Amino acid sequence: MGKKSSGVTYAKSQFLASQKYTPSQKDAINALLDEETKYAVAEVNHILDQFATKEVV
Repeated sequence: MGKKSSGVTYAKSQFLASQKYTPSQKDAINALLDEETKYAVAEVNHILDQFATKEVV
């Protein structure tokens, strides 16, 4: 995670403050993202999609 790219990246706290995500998505963001890493929006959306479609065992 936290790939280097030429696009704009944001801190975990910025995603948590965003109006774009639901409270349950913010819970997942809080649990899944690293505090020190910057993420692109597409990268976070991909992480959330993978988490949401993961099979429950």
